[in-house]
Amino acid sequence: MRGLWRTSLSLSLGLLISRAYAGDVEWRPVAAQPAAAQATQSFSVAGRPAVSLDRPVPLTQATPAASPRGASPVATLERPVPLTAMPAPQLLPRTVLDPQVQPASFVGVSRDPSTVTFRAKVDELARPLPTGPDGEPEFIGPAPKPVHTDAAKPAAPHVIATTPVPPECGPDCAPCPAPADCGPLFCPANCDTVCCEECKQNCCTCGDGCFPASRFYIRGEYLNWWTKGDDVPPLVTMGQQFGLPPGQLPGALGSMGTVILFGGEDIGQDSHSGGRLTAGYWFGDEQWLGIEVSGFALATENTNFSASSTGIPFLARPFTDVAPGMVGPSAIAQGALPQPLFDAAGVPIGRAGLIGSDSVTFSSRLWGAEANLRTNIFKGCCYHLGFLAGFRYLGLDERLGISDIEIPFGTSLPGIAPPPFAYSMVNDVFKTRDRFYGAQLGIDGEWRWRNWIFSGRAQAALGTTKEIVERSGSTTFTNAMGMPFAGNPSSGLLVQPTNAGRFDHSSFSVVPQVGLKVGYQFTDHLRATVGYDFLYWSRVARPGQQIDPGVNSTQLLGNPNPIPARPANFLKESDYWATGFNIGLEFNY
Repeated sequence: MRGLWRTSLSLSLGLLISRAYAGDVEWRPVAAQPAAAQATQSFSVAGRPAVSLDRPVPLTQATPAASPRGASPVATLERPVPLTAMPAPQLLPRTVLDPQVQPASFVGVSRDPSTVTFRAKVDELARPLPTGPDGEPEFIGPAPKPVHTDAAKPAAPHVIATTPVPPECGPDCAPCPAPADCGPLFCPANCDTVCCEECKQNCCTCGDGCFPASRFYIRGEYLNWWTKGDDVPPLVTMGQQFGLPPGQLPGALGSMGTVILFGGEDIGQDSHSGGRLTAGYWFGDEQWLGIEVSGFALATENTNFSASSTGIPFLARPFTDVAPGMVGPSAIAQGALPQPLFDAAGVPIGRAGLIGSDSVTFSSRLWGAEANLRTNIFKGCCYHLGFLAGFRYLGLDERLGISDIEIPFGTSLPGIAPPPFAYSMVNDVFKTRDRFYGAQLGIDGEWRWRNWIFSGRAQAALGTTKEIVERSGSTTFTNAMGMPFAGNPSSGLLVQPTNAGRFDHSSFSVVPQVGLKVGYQFTDHLRATVGYDFLYWSRVARPGQQIDPGVNSTQLLGNPNPIPARPANFLKESDYWATGFNIGLEFNY
């Protein structure tokens, strides 16, 4: 029993002594350990422990002699100090790989609130620890509240590698910080100096013209274009009625004193006003593939001419008479002074003349539409270059009409009947309709500098043009009561049964077009443009070129089988072009 009591007392004293040493507030140096043991320490750097239990010594006073291990500790229990106040060998590396590293605001020895001390939350990193003098700490109390400065604000933790690899630009990228010369209005919405490679890590690579990517765009333009004129033969002439050499007729081509009043040159060359509407959609913000539809129309261009005469000047409708024995220039008078009328024996029986008038009208209208798939093959912050492929349609409607009215007048001797009609009207109408259907390929590009945009497009369509030609004519005689009583509903002067009717033809055609534009970006979504266009159509039918000036005059007298059969039925082709300027507004979103 006594032995058991001694054993219990020894154990109790041992426990008390051990507890007393463990609660000693004065730290003691760590006993030296073998090199093998040091190598197995989980927290060791360059052969020394990461943390030693030496008496805390400020880093600025630490020397190899101050430590029983012969080298300054990697981390000590000092009070945090600003990184800028530490000696260069003790500064932490600038590149921090720990995602949990957060900027702290513990004020160091300098008490400068503008400095920031960084602390790590993991034991693998060396960092300043609480410090103080050899005696009691200089400050004991609760930690001050963090003070953030504009120079370093808390940010979401992320890894910053020494050589960053920019990830793909997308909606998670932070907005690009705008430099002083780059308005935030024109910075890409998803551009970051790290993650947006297309902007070359700077949203102002193109001046301040790197605009947000858009998917939908619509553009309206006013067009002011000129078109190729229609070459028509002489249709109205003026000549002298008296003093002509034998064999010459008044107003006939080649006769003395004949002047062409209308025709013999291109008509319809004035400018056309019109409009064009274009809409497109990109299937992604990267704008690699999109669709575009466009349509335009020019207002109908009208050319009008009219003239009348009671004999001065002498108006005429010229043609070439090809009837046997009558070959040569001829004309039908549209106004003549009264002339003596004689009977078969040469006895004067009265005087007769014509009051005539001529009018010519020409109209032309062009329109078209197209639908294309677009793709950008080369694309950067300031430019893009792509291709397009699609379908194109063009339409051209033209009409040429010639109308003349003849009113006879004069006196007659007793017993001579008055003119058999009050007036007569002769009409010739030529119509053409051209329709193009084809596939097209093209290339377009754009380059930006600040708010200015320079763009161009070249495209060519290959396909078929369907050409339709219609010729119609009529002659009407009206009596004094205003009732038509005679005439020919299917023939005029240049349109006779030999060439009247509708005829069509199809031919292979090429339609290239080029366009240039200069634009200015007012906002992220609105720009204005000024441009120039040139369009070419290789084969069309024009009304003026469907006129045969040769007429077998026997048809005017009702011959149903004239030989030769003139005017002839044919379809003549020519080329066509349109060119001009455009002004537009574009909205994109």
